[in-house]
Amino acid sequence: MKRLLILTFGTTVMLVCMLMLSREIYGNEIPKETIETGNASRIFVKPEDQFEYEEVNGMLYITGYTGTEKNIMLRDLNGKTIRGIAEGAFENSDIESVTMWGDGDLIIEEKAFKNCKNLKSVSFHAERIGNSAFEGCTELESINISSLHFRTYIGDYAFSNCSKLRIEDNTYCINEAYYIGDYAFWNCKNAESIALEGDETEIGDNAFYRSGIKCITINLNMPYSGERIDIGEYAFADCERLSQIEWWGIRSTVEEKRSVNIEDYAFFGCNQLKTVILPETVENVGEYAFGYTGANCEKVKEFQIEAANKTAGCIYAINNGFKKHDKHNFLLLSYDAPNCEEEGVKEYECSVCGEHFEENIPKTEHDYVEQFVRRQSTKLREGMIEYVCSKCGDSIEGSLPVLEGNGVRFKTDDYTYQIVSMRQRLVKVTAYRGNEGKIVIPNTVEYKTNRYKVTRFSKDVFKNAKKTKEIVIGKNITVIPEKAFQKCKSLKKLEIKSKNITKIGKYAFEDLKKKAVITLPKKCRKEYTKLLKRQKTKAKILWK
Repeated sequence: MKRLLILTFGTTVMLVCMLMLSREIYGNEIPKETIETGNASRIFVKPEDQFEYEEVNGMLYITGYTGTEKNIMLRDLNGKTIRGIAEGAFENSDIESVTMWGDGDLIIEEKAFKNCKNLKSVSFHAERIGNSAFEGCTELESINISSLHFRTYIGDYAFSNCSKLRIEDNTYCINEAYYIGDYAFWNCKNAESIALEGDETEIGDNAFYRSGIKCITINLNMPYSGERIDIGEYAFADCERLSQIEWWGIRSTVEEKRSVNIEDYAFFGCNQLKTVILPETVENVGEYAFGYTGANCEKVKEFQIEAANKTAGCIYAINNGFKKHDKHNFLLLSYDAPNCEEEGVKEYECSVCGEHFEENIPKTEHDYVEQFVRRQSTKLREGMIEYVCSKCGDSIEGSLPVLEGNGVRFKTDDYTYQIVSMRQRLVKVTAYRGNEGKIVIPNTVEYKTNRYKVTRFSKDVFKNAKKTKEIVIGKNITVIPEKAFQKCKSLKKLEIKSKNITKIGKYAFEDLKKKAVITLPKKCRKEYTKLLKRQKTKAKILWK
């Protein structure tokens, strides 16, 4: 009995210590209630956590999110590894960024982030991205979802209609993908370039249909990838900016090259693609795959194909009446990718005469992004935050300022700012000491490696701006304070760019003269007209 009591006491102490540690590091990962359901359990976290998830075999699947936090960063939950994001977990939410990191690859189920209209950036390791996972995320600009094992599955419609998504040839989730589904990147107008080098790469039908791709690089080397590349029907159709297709390892022996299958209409409507090199390992070229416009299936002017005799590319060129390229035909021979510290090099060789030249690629530099706060700031000591390079994984530590009174104050240029919310990264302008004829309240300001939104300004900011002729109010301002422009008697132009104004104080525009013009956003005319109803001003109101 005594041994049992000692054992029970020791276990209790250990659990309490683990609970306190999880509170200190993450602060929001203590479950409220757990309901057992067979081999899995449904966990509802405390209201401040605002996550729902299921536990299967010691790993967690996030199933829902009802919180208000727009920027989500997670390593694990309740001390347990996050395995995946369940179907529709964040669908239609207003989150702006998601960062997750851990020891393994995530599984992103169907519609996990569908129609998250405010989502701008995503960063985590993923081995599978389900159908429509990010479909309709129209504000999504950057993704870093590379697989630790360099094998990623991207399902149908996964990033469909992500019109702002930037895609370059260092976007590993695409470069290393072994499957890219139908319509996966449809209408991604901000795409730039991709490199296809994943194992047994398969590009689905309409995968990049009407995207902004300018350059495609295809790796033929088998030692570094699979044996085959399949490019589906309409895969790159109507990519109006596509002008170049490069091949890695084209000069290696035939035995070491991957075979390539190009289906019907694969590059149909790519009107800027004037010259195409088709290596010997291209086994099939479908109907209307190259050289045809989207209008009445007319031929692209001056289009020509370079291909060896009796190959699939040569047969396609002959059957469609395309000219053979008779000038220098420089092909990518080798490529040493740049990194954060060293330049890269591309080596080219002419397939006709053997002439060489090299192209230096600038080093990428470190891109440090915030990972998590190691220690919160207090009024007595600085906080500590960790930053990790999104490209190479190098990490550095930074400090968070000491909390002082109503908030830290700092100066940049002619402005004095006060931090209103450290967590939400909000500041207000408290003073202006410049003498410029034009004053601009900025949208954001940087302080100690962090960027803050400028959402307010004090009523005394412009008290010394008696000679100022033009004032521009940034797009993040939410309140125009009382008597804001009272002494601005020389002001001729006041431009308010913000679409988020909720209040205009009394007498804000009272001293403005008849010749002054107040410019407001046209889209907010109905709402702002109500705010201006009780304002007395001689100035002219202009909507645009």
